[in-house]
Amino acid sequence: MKSAILKNTLTNYLTVAIRLPHAILMTRWLLAYLGRESYGFWALLWSFFVYSLLLDFGFGVSLQKYTAMGLFEKDPEHYNKIISTVLAIYLAMAAVIVAVTIGVSFFLEWVIRVNDPEQLSYFKTCFLLFGCGAALVFITAGVPEILVGIQKIYIRNYVNAITRLVEFVGAWVILISGGGLVTLILFTIIVLILCNLVMWIYVWKQIPTLRIRPRLEKKICREILNFSGFAYMNSLSKLVMNKSGDLLVSAFHGLSAVGIYHLAGRLPDLCNQAVSQYEENFRPITASLYSKGEHKRLRSTLMNSLRWNSFTATFFLFTSWFLCEDALQFLFKVSDPAVVSLCRIFLIFMFVTTACDKFPRDFLLMTEKHRLLAFISAFEAVANLVLALILLNFYSSQSLVWTAITVKVFLLLFLILPVVLKYLECPWWFYLLKVYLVPFAAMIIPVLLIDLGKNLLSGSSSFMRLACCGSAALACYLMVAFLILLSTDERKMLKNKISDLLRKRGAL
Repeated sequence: MKSAILKNTLTNYLTVAIRLPHAILMTRWLLAYLGRESYGFWALLWSFFVYSLLLDFGFGVSLQKYTAMGLFEKDPEHYNKIISTVLAIYLAMAAVIVAVTIGVSFFLEWVIRVNDPEQLSYFKTCFLLFGCGAALVFITAGVPEILVGIQKIYIRNYVNAITRLVEFVGAWVILISGGGLVTLILFTIIVLILCNLVMWIYVWKQIPTLRIRPRLEKKICREILNFSGFAYMNSLSKLVMNKSGDLLVSAFHGLSAVGIYHLAGRLPDLCNQAVSQYEENFRPITASLYSKGEHKRLRSTLMNSLRWNSFTATFFLFTSWFLCEDALQFLFKVSDPAVVSLCRIFLIFMFVTTACDKFPRDFLLMTEKHRLLAFISAFEAVANLVLALILLNFYSSQSLVWTAITVKVFLLLFLILPVVLKYLECPWWFYLLKVYLVPFAAMIIPVLLIDLGKNLLSGSSSFMRLACCGSAALACYLMVAFLILLSTDERKMLKNKISDLLRKRGAL
């Protein structure tokens, strides 16, 4: 299992490393070859696809959970009925996507504000092709979730990485040879469908008892909805919180404030991606151990996951906080004090979310406490919206982030952590010491090094300060963490692993 977790996590980072330059270069190419209008329409199409994923209704998470529980081994017939029912629902939702696509196409002129008849006709063709293609992709959307359930995330990542590269090369060839949006859409949809089909073949090999006959069984449907409905409420609440910020800031403070709000969130978002790549392993492991009654192992897994996530998030919180100006200048060519100030508040929110909130919520979701989690998520979304509508009348967009932090911490302290700590069978002081205070103490010397480095390199470029101060802080943090964060057994295990690795390299 440890080997699979390591491969899952490392390949998650691989996909992030591919996705970032892919997004940057695709943006540049589309703007250069197709123009701003076509690029804007391309972005609109993908927004349409993202919202179509709401029709999943939490069934993807259900597939992940039932697979992780090993139901395909314990009761293959029942598992096949679940997969068949979900596929039947996906087929019905695909038909809804096609119907909505056709319906919206009649009002496309009003949506995109294009008056030229020829251009409007072309965009309408693109919209219909993309919508129907999105429906076909949606049918196979559950396949990656099954791979997550059997803890083969690395297989999904390998396939996705190859898909990205093929899409990248294909898009470049299409654009330089004079192809337009229609060709690009057809190529992209075909590649995505083939990607999911390759994953499906692998799933079939891993679960040879899998037999699918798309059929909607009411009893099975009710059973799945008992979990997926609450999981969907959780996802919907997250979407409301994540997507409402821009609209609220725009409504109360204008587009300029939205620009500051967006820029301020970019660095914390990168930090979040750097921290959260292990998290995807935790859900299937939790579901598997809980269903088997292996509570001692699950307690150990949960505590270690919290510790190591806090260890990583703490480094990015403090390093990014003290190097915020240089990071924003180097990455985005921004030196606005308002952006820097808001960025630091977003960094606090990133830490609370990644180091304090994510694993406890995933634990609740996968241990039959999904109803409680759905209530918490819905309450959080409503509280954030109501408070934002009140506070934005009097304060800047900073109030939006502070509100989100305050509500999240309140729910953690009074609803989430009491349940988690009761399961862990540990007191508050032990939890705070192990998970947060020790990593914070380990960052004292690295922070002093960053401050010293900034003073010594005050006349250097932002990149030089980032590279030197960040590298020195990381090296120091790892050394201090080795001494105070790891237990005696963990230090001994790490030394043995390093010795074994060096011996193997020597033998080669």
